[in-house]
Amino acid sequence: MPSTHLRQSILTKAKSLVVKMGTQLVTGKDGRLDLDYLAGIASQVAQLRQRGIDVTVVSSRALGA
Repeated sequence: MPSTHLRQSILTKAKSLVVKMGTQLVTGKDGRLDLDYLAGIASQVAQLRQRGIDVTVVSSRALGA
């Protein structure tokens, strides 16, 4: 089974997810917070919550933020 298919199979059955975001993900090339990216993540988290999936967002200190 290809890894993409396996990943999709597992995620469709998930009841909770942990999303870890570090500095590189939450900042743009200019070193400032990438608000558009963060808004996209917030939208995706909201969609998952509407489907009944518990979502926890954590950072690895996200020093750039």
